[in-house]
Amino acid sequence: MTEPLLINKLAPSAAKPAVVQPRPNQLRARTYSTRASGQHLWRTVLVFGTALVTVLAADWVALAAVALLWVGWKYLSREPGAPIAAAAFTHQWVQVTIAVFYAAITGREVIEMRTSDYRPMVLVGLGSILAMFGGYLIGAAFPKNRATAQSVARPLPLSVTRIATLYIAAVAINGTLQSFAWTLPRVTQIVLVLSLGRFALLYILATRLLRPPPRWGWIAAIAVMELALGFGGYFADFRQPLVIIAIAVMGRLNLRNTRTWLAITALAVTTIFAAIAWTAIKPAVRAAYTTDASKMDRVAVAASTARQVLSSNPLGWQWQTDLLVSRLWQIYFPALALARVPAVMPHEDGALLKAVFTNILTPRFLFPDKGNLASDSEKVRKYSGVWVAGREVGTSFAFGYAAESYVDFGIPLMFFPIFFYGLVMGQPYPPHGPARWRYCGDLLVLALPLRSIVGNDGWSGHRADRRDRRRRDSR
Repeated sequence: MTEPLLINKLAPSAAKPAVVQPRPNQLRARTYSTRASGQHLWRTVLVFGTALVTVLAADWVALAAVALLWVGWKYLSREPGAPIAAAAFTHQWVQVTIAVFYAAITGREVIEMRTSDYRPMVLVGLGSILAMFGGYLIGAAFPKNRATAQSVARPLPLSVTRIATLYIAAVAINGTLQSFAWTLPRVTQIVLVLSLGRFALLYILATRLLRPPPRWGWIAAIAVMELALGFGGYFADFRQPLVIIAIAVMGRLNLRNTRTWLAITALAVTTIFAAIAWTAIKPAVRAAYTTDASKMDRVAVAASTARQVLSSNPLGWQWQTDLLVSRLWQIYFPALALARVPAVMPHEDGALLKAVFTNILTPRFLFPDKGNLASDSEKVRKYSGVWVAGREVGTSFAFGYAAESYVDFGIPLMFFPIFFYGLVMGQPYPPHGPARWRYCGDLLVLALPLRSIVGNDGWSGHRADRRDRRRRDSR
């Protein structure tokens, strides 16, 4: 009995109860648990809201679409960090189903729904999305839940000021870099890819500004600036920056926080209204477009044109929304091709995919005399049987990777190359790597899969059609 008493006299602090500090792993698990709860809430709201619209649609295709949406968010939301893959998945899902749900909400059917048998192609499109993102999910090897992530991404060793400076410099030279790309045809594609570096800097800057406490004023200023720059160009270039900021918000902040939802809602509403406004003014802006005018002059012209077009008719917003839905819905031309192949013309037995591989493996700086890939408009003319504007006027109409794969192989073989494409796109992401690689992994996912699978372009969509449109933009 004397020995414990002696210890208490010599070290009285030892008798006090020790304060147990949580281990770093416990803190990390709580953080991921909170984020996972937020992801679950976001997924639940999204799916139940869409299910309500499904009931209003009274269309069995809508039920299949909602089921795929639920499955996609259930598994793709396991991605540690920003939900980049889930955002790309949702974008493609919208491109396939938007007209169906738009008709359910507003009671207005776009003309493509009345002039084509769209339901079979919607199902083919949903199956293609399932194949691509199923392959991507396997290739990326996401953990079974977000709490099992091993490490938190380590931020780059740069201050906010330096990142902002690099971002502003990238924005300033972006137009010059794209124009310069066409002066060197052998390295045009390489230079154009480098010009996309400003999106990576935007993502880094947004995530840094969203560190607690979030600097909402600066985020809003960046969004407004990118919106203005987008309206001052030939294309709707405001879309990518707004999507990147939204992804950064969903990945960086707690989705159980009301302010996070308000920010996401504000970005979504801004994007929708900007898209409707751009749809309204695009013909007039492009007709008056000139590279000699400054960016600010073109923004002023776009703003004045928008006021005139949208205020001249009370139904202007409604009509332009119909046009926007028609443009976003990537089903009409593929549905016509589905009815013609193989009834009118046979499958290509892989010829379209072979042409793309040949083009990739023969870079122009080594093979300067190689021919150009067929544009999407040429495929629409051939396989859909509809005459549309094409390369001769510097534009294209989307045909889509699902339609190309169907024309090549038919059902069900068409889904195998789509699956393997998604499998390859998932490889750059290192979900179980060390902390120093996790941030680089986010950037790779942002630069490669989001660029490649966020849209419904064909296998050669960016390589053929974008080349024609950028060349016209640089004139």
